[in-house]
Amino acid sequence: MQAAYLIVACRALGLDTGPMSGFDRQYVDDAFFAGSTLKSNLLINIGYGDSSKLFCAPATSVL
Repeated sequence: MQAAYLIVACRALGLDTGPMSGFDRQYVDDAFFAGSTLKSNLLINIGYGDSSKLFCAPATSVL
């Protein structure tokens, strides 16, 4: 739930977000949270995207 609020807040500020799963959680936990009880759940990249680099498939007619 907190991740969703973070994404909504970022989008409200005009930032793009990209939540990611499937990463090596143990590696991230060791690198950023060593010596604490915190654990990673997901990664979210935050920044300004380039809309000209988005993949847009050509529209097809379904008749």
